[in-house]
Amino acid sequence: MDGEQLYTVVARGDRVKALEAYRDALAAEMVRLQHAQSANEAAGRDFSIMGKELRAVMAEIAELTGVKESDEFDELKARRDARRSG
Repeated sequence: MDGEQLYTVVARGDRVKALEAYRDALAAEMVRLQHAQSANEAAGRDFSIMGKELRAVMAEIAELTGVKESDEFDELKARRDARRSG
């Protein structure tokens, strides 16, 4: 996603969609930095900083959408337990 697309999504005012677009832009930039990391010490530092920001953005998305990291695991466990008990 380029900056103009990110701007367009943010300008619409949908907070979750804007955070998702930001998350995707951060991830794309981190991929680019990952390739540059071996040649540039600053890229490694930037990658680490962006990783922290990515975690924060993902946590905010989860908070706003009511999704917990463990939801999928809990659902699988409940289905497995139901099969075993009955």
